[in-house]
Amino acid sequence: MSKASEKLYCVTEPDKGVLYFAYHKDHKHAEHILMRARDSIDSIRRYNPCMNVTVATNVPLPLNNVRNTWGVDHVIPIADADILESPQDAYGRQWWTRALYLSKSPYFYTMQLDSDRTVCGDLSQVFQLLQDYDFLGVSAGILPAFDNGVMAWAKRPKIDALWEQWKEELSKTGRTLNDQPSLAKAFDALPDIRVGALSPTYQSKLIPAQGELWGQAKASRTLVLHGEAKIVAGGADYCQSINEDASRPRIFLKNFQDEYKVVFSQEECNEHLKNTCNFPEIDWDLDFLVMTRTKYIDSYR
Repeated sequence: MSKASEKLYCVTEPDKGVLYFAYHKDHKHAEHILMRARDSIDSIRRYNPCMNVTVATNVPLPLNNVRNTWGVDHVIPIADADILESPQDAYGRQWWTRALYLSKSPYFYTMQLDSDRTVCGDLSQVFQLLQDYDFLGVSAGILPAFDNGVMAWAKRPKIDALWEQWKEELSKTGRTLNDQPSLAKAFDALPDIRVGALSPTYQSKLIPAQGELWGQAKASRTLVLHGEAKIVAGGADYCQSINEDASRPRIFLKNFQDEYKVVFSQEECNEHLKNTCNFPEIDWDLDFLVMTRTKYIDSYR
């Protein structure tokens, strides 16, 4: 198949696509984020060659013909005036800008990924699930708090209302502060939204373990996985190590020497984390693909 015919074939589902954000007050830092997103886009193409990709950025890019250079099908320009200064960390990160531009996705079904995520497999099932759900996310420890590094939604009136409610909640709590608590409040204010929790395999990232409240992690940094990881927070080497034996439930962990490891029993977990695996994590039943918010909270509160 020629490159021209391959490109034509790969735009047959224009209603589905992945969205990235790459912005910063400092254009050089924004370019760094954009380069990191390019690596993530390359990983998408490896397993999802026909996936549409859009990037929202304040880096000046041509609005057309960016596929060959950046692997991007569409560009959403972000105005510098919409980017706030933030003292939150050394990089001056803030998420208000993202909340402003989420509604501008060109797709009916959108999956938004942070620039440091690596795709390890086929993402098509997420888009299939969006036919029955309005919003899908990965738990940030306890629901309805989602880790916003991976989000998916369908462009329906309920979601338009969610973005507006999220901005309202962010304005109350602080536009330059963590946006995850404000998103949880937005969901609480809009109970009719059909919200689903994706399995952690859609964002293999070290978060508080079972029994630990979100935002109050203890010494153990672990994640229980059932099945093949589709997306990881980190480089392609994570995909290989996490999926080396995906047929068994396993615990992805980081020890006190900042060494990452995959173990297959509670005993191994305690050995590597100096007996700080305080809960029966290997029995944490997350072999579901997706569960509704209410069922998930009732089961794991």
